[in-house]
Amino acid sequence: MVGKRPQSRRLRLPRLRESGQKSIREDDKPIQDRKRLVERNPAIVFCHEDMEFARGEPERRRFFFDQTASLVSVGYIDLLRAYRRALKARNYALKERSLDVLDVLDIQVATYGLGLRDERARMSAEFDERFAPRYERVSLLGTRVGVAYRPSWKLDESVDDVVSRLGAARDRELALGTSLSGPHRDRFVFIDDRGDFSDRASTGQLRLLSLTLRIAQAEHYSAISGKPPILLLDDVLLELDPEKRRRFMDNLPGAEQSFFTFLPGEPYRDYAREDTIVYWTDHGRFSHPQGL
Repeated sequence: MVGKRPQSRRLRLPRLRESGQKSIREDDKPIQDRKRLVERNPAIVFCHEDMEFARGEPERRRFFFDQTASLVSVGYIDLLRAYRRALKARNYALKERSLDVLDVLDIQVATYGLGLRDERARMSAEFDERFAPRYERVSLLGTRVGVAYRPSWKLDESVDDVVSRLGAARDRELALGTSLSGPHRDRFVFIDDRGDFSDRASTGQLRLLSLTLRIAQAEHYSAISGKPPILLLDDVLLELDPEKRRRFMDNLPGAEQSFFTFLPGEPYRDYAREDTIVYWTDHGRFSHPQGL
C-alpha cells in the first residue's frame, strides 16, 4: 500500500551494469556517494532483521545508532569514515609492528574517536527521550525501558587521556595486532529498573522493541530535519497479535509517504486510509492500482 506525493526531481532505481555493478542516477547524473542518497531519499526501513538490534551483537546496535545519526547529519558520516580509516591504518601498523607511525595514528584515532563519542552521547540521550514513551505506549509494560550509551572511552576523557591510554596498552595491542578500545567497542543497551532489559525480555517484547526503535528513528529524523521521512514496512506485523498491531499502527509517526507489504490473506484493509493505493504483485511485477 502506498500514498501519493509529488516528485520534483527524478531518482532512478538501481540498475545492473554489464560489469555487475549497480548504478543509481539522479536527473540522469550518476550518484557517486551514498551520502547523497541519505540527503535525497531519507527512508526508515522496518524489516524482520531489525530484531538483531534488540537481541543481537553490539556491532548491530552500533550500526543502528550510527544510521540514526547519519540520517540527520552528513557530517557524522564524514566523522565515522575518518575514524574508520584511522582505525584501519592503526590496526595495520599494529600487525606490521610499524612503531614509527603509531604515535601519529594514536592522535588521529583519539581525535576522531572522541568526536564520535560526543556525537553518540548527545544523540543517544535525545533518542532515549523519544524511544522510552513510545515503547510504553505500544508494550504497556508499566515500566520505563530506555536506551543507555556505554562508551569505550569515558565521557570525561580528553585526547591526551586517550593517547595515554593507547600508549599504556601498546604492548598488548601489538601482541594481538588490533586496537582494544575506541568507538568500535562502544555499546548501546536497553535498560529498565532491573538492569539489562534485553536479557530478560520475551520474543514478543523484543519484536516490539525493534519496531519501536524504527518509530523513534523516524521521529528523531523529523525533529532534527524538520521534514517527514519515507516509511518502508516489509511484513513486520506478522508476529504481533491484533491488539499489538493496532497499537503499533496508531503510534506510527507522520511520513511523507508510507509503503507496506503484506502476504496474501493478511487484513491489509484494516490499515488503509482514504488516500491509500493498493498494488498487487505477481512474479516481481506490479499490477495496476486496485480499489479497496
